[in-house]
Amino acid sequence: EPEGDGPGLELRLRNVGLAFWTLQNQISMGLDEAEKSMGMNEYDIDSFKQMVGGSSPLKIMLFYSITVLHLVFEYLAFSSDINFWRSKTSFEGLSSSSVTMQACMNIIMFLYVKEQQQTKFVMYF
Repeated sequence: EPEGDGPGLELRLRNVGLAFWTLQNQISMGLDEAEKSMGMNEYDIDSFKQMVGGSSPLKIMLFYSITVLHLVFEYLAFSSDINFWRSKTSFEGLSSSSVTMQACMNIIMFLYVKEQQQTKFVMYF
């Protein structure tokens, strides 16, 4: 190895199929459009790119499956709460302080998420 040469640079190229290249192109255009139309910030876009680019497809499918299950259970719990309060004719057995505390905690959590402004996803729902 000759002296005086700086550090070397190794460049590796590989062929990608048309379908893979088209998928990458579509995802890139979709992320750009989401950034413009939904007001997403760079943090949201980078987080999504890191999640998709650094994970296996199986892990991503598992993550989204769990997310969908969480949304379904959240909906069922919310509808159950609404049915409970609609059918309630008296507040016998309920502590007014516990109901007030729960309402205060929900307000505090909402205000905290609104103040952070790191992601718009939470604010849409």
